[in-house]
Amino acid sequence: MQINKFKIIFILFLLIIICILSFIGFNSIHYHHELKIITGPTSGSFYKLAVDYQKVLQERGFKVNIEPVSNTSELVQRVNDSEDANTISFLLGPTDAPYLKNVRSLGIVGKQPLFIFQNKKNRPMKNLAALKGKRILLPTKTSITANISLKILQLYGVNEKNTAIEFSPLSEMYNKLIGGDYYAGFVQLSTENPLVSQLALNKDLILFSFDNINGILNKLNFLDFSQLPVGSLDILTNTPAQPVSLLVGNVEVIANKKINKSIVYTLLDNLDSLHNQRTLVSQAGEFPKYIGTQALVHEIIPEYKKSGTPWFYNNFSSFYAMIISNYIIYFLILFFFIEIYKNLRYFHELVYLCKEYMSFKIIELNRPRVNADQPLGYFRLIGQRWAVDVIERKTIRQKAAKMMTEYTFEQIPVG
Repeated sequence: MQINKFKIIFILFLLIIICILSFIGFNSIHYHHELKIITGPTSGSFYKLAVDYQKVLQERGFKVNIEPVSNTSELVQRVNDSEDANTISFLLGPTDAPYLKNVRSLGIVGKQPLFIFQNKKNRPMKNLAALKGKRILLPTKTSITANISLKILQLYGVNEKNTAIEFSPLSEMYNKLIGGDYYAGFVQLSTENPLVSQLALNKDLILFSFDNINGILNKLNFLDFSQLPVGSLDILTNTPAQPVSLLVGNVEVIANKKINKSIVYTLLDNLDSLHNQRTLVSQAGEFPKYIGTQALVHEIIPEYKKSGTPWFYNNFSSFYAMIISNYIIYFLILFFFIEIYKNLRYFHELVYLCKEYMSFKIIELNRPRVNADQPLGYFRLIGQRWAVDVIERKTIRQKAAKMMTEYTFEQIPVG
């Protein structure tokens, strides 16, 4: 029995379509529309950022869970090790992020100053060497602030062996510092954080200003310099009464490298409105920026800076945009096979039409000899047989119908 090659091609084509759709469906089932933001304590600045991000992401249709932790020094590691690819967090200070294969940066979004508040009943410090042997207060030992503060203190010869360094949750630091039992306390927060204002306006505390800040920056290159103008924290009380030189660190948004691209584009589209305002330590429009990040920049950011968000992320829901983005190559392959199949069909029809026309001409040419009972030559005979075969060609359906007329179903043995 003759097998129709184009039927085989059509069956293979259908199998390819089924495989592609099955692959897309399988992966779509495993698509997670939830996002986790790992942040610091609820009283910290990271948590405030997480709440802002939660709002813009929920407007896009994502379900956002905020997970506060006290151990902020491990935020980067937790993003790297997260089983949920849709995980983001924040980075501040020294880190081994460049060596963590699953961490990507979405840009630097602001600065956080390190504030050092000293009890006013003690003589004002000229530098941090005065803290040696004193009782001082830092946030939780596993926090980023404690890590940075200990590195700075070490430059002045102050450490846990020669100084009574105590660690406390951020929510308890205000009451402990105004109690007068500590010579000084360290907090690293945004200038807009309420705790900064509470501590700065307390009449029993004064804000320390660095006088040799360039020397520190040469040693700790992950920090930067900023200065608080007179009265910048409170105009009515003229706080601070003198310009205050501060050390500041860049705040970086980080994500798992496998994060849904729709989440990344949503955040990138909103970072300008969330972070381009002027603050006490940054200029308007200074952030976000994508140069000088500690973690590797996410792969889509260079293209985003050139072309912005792809149209399908703006015009489709995040679910369908994800499918288009991830599987567009498969749709192109599918389209390619459809076009091949269509063209093969047209080509087959064109070839058969040419064969029928040639058959007609051969039969027409041989007709006078056949009518006159004259013998055909060898080549004319071969051409005549071929032409008859072409004209009398039957489809598979016609052949099957003819075979069915040769017997009835009652004649087919059963069992």
